[in-house]
Amino acid sequence: MVVTPSANASPSDRTPIESPRVHRTFRAARTAIPAPIWPALLGVGLLFGGLDNGLGKGLICLAAAMLLFWQIARDPIPRDMGRALLPVFSAMTLAALWGWWTSTATGLGRALAPDLILNQLIGLIGNTLVFTLAALIGYRRRSLERDNEWLIVFLALGLIAGLLLRLDDETRFFVFWERAHGPRFMGTLNNANVAANVYAVVALLAFCRLLDLRTPRRNGIRRRSDKVRFWFCAAMLPLALGAIVATGSRTTIVTVAAMSALLIALRVARARGRQRSGGIMAVVVAMMLLTLLATPLAAMVSSRFDAMQEGASGRWLLWTHYADIASAALWRGYGLGSFPMVNLRYPGTIDVAQQLWMVNSPHNIVLHFLLEGGIVFLLAHIVAAAFVLRAIGLALLYGRLRTDVTGLLASAAIILLGAMVDIVLEVPATAALFLTLVGLSFGQARRILGRA
Repeated sequence: MVVTPSANASPSDRTPIESPRVHRTFRAARTAIPAPIWPALLGVGLLFGGLDNGLGKGLICLAAAMLLFWQIARDPIPRDMGRALLPVFSAMTLAALWGWWTSTATGLGRALAPDLILNQLIGLIGNTLVFTLAALIGYRRRSLERDNEWLIVFLALGLIAGLLLRLDDETRFFVFWERAHGPRFMGTLNNANVAANVYAVVALLAFCRLLDLRTPRRNGIRRRSDKVRFWFCAAMLPLALGAIVATGSRTTIVTVAAMSALLIALRVARARGRQRSGGIMAVVVAMMLLTLLATPLAAMVSSRFDAMQEGASGRWLLWTHYADIASAALWRGYGLGSFPMVNLRYPGTIDVAQQLWMVNSPHNIVLHFLLEGGIVFLLAHIVAAAFVLRAIGLALLYGRLRTDVTGLLASAAIILLGAMVDIVLEVPATAALFLTLVGLSFGQARRILGRA
């Protein structure tokens, strides 16, 4: 017998599946692109050196454009989401136009690096498309648990591939992995500090999934797959932590430890004694860190921290030198992609030139923006970030952001801190990863604010 609802039934008498709002929710979940696709493409990019070559930005821009077109074709951008994205689009359009103008108008109408202008503009467009794609995915998902798990899977595959490459001497002859056998572990990337930030994302996402999976669901029902997911994340967490230690990245080691402690504190404060997963996980992570530091890696990590003062003085010399150069062209900068030419044209004193002649970046994302496009270029990025952070901050004030979003925000914060001291956001694939984390968080925040 088929039971049909009465025509006079009130909205409150309808079953959940009959509610128009729930129908819209299920439709939205179906129209979002499948969760594994974009994480898989990010994983491939990170597998091949982070696409840190002349084609990387173009490939990311093309992939993001195709997936964004697919997403919009399946489900047009909602009006409220369009209004939220408009200020970000406007700020990034200003950044692109200003960057193009200052690149073509630098120095008597001649650009310092004319062959790199188009590639840098494609990178700006690609970054905007990546953020938009991730924001729409986050907006259409009821939960980001599966997206986070797929990110863990494909980022961890790159980590495991890096471990296997280190065991095979033949891989040193392949251009993408020629540095896989250095003293510091780099995985499939060409910079140990960049690799550490990628593995930090794996560690923090796995850590937050463990916290979630230890907490009973609201309906009290545990799925059979929950146990598989729990043990998978439990295996990925120590693997990622060990990889971070093996990179010898001091900043990442410290920030991951601090962020893990903060996540535990927030979890315990939110639980208010109803469950003890935070305390249990604190003990687990402490045991893992003690175990890792008791391995032969401890000597390498100790030597890295012993040389911290020397490294800090080197960074200070680098930052002060390029800050002086940036201040000489504060409004316009020197043009997109012009850093190599700037470094050759303004070497400074003999001592400074001897130490910095081989540097390929100011190792600070703020200085990077100032040198390329000046204060206007930097402010355009800050304005775009402010609109994104405002939405996320309001959602946090409502207290309705789930642990999966907290893990995304913590991972993005780690990458941003890394970009303040290194080239993390100047590698195309890691920049796309960062914007994916932020975009997913922004989409979930807008979903919450739209229903508040």
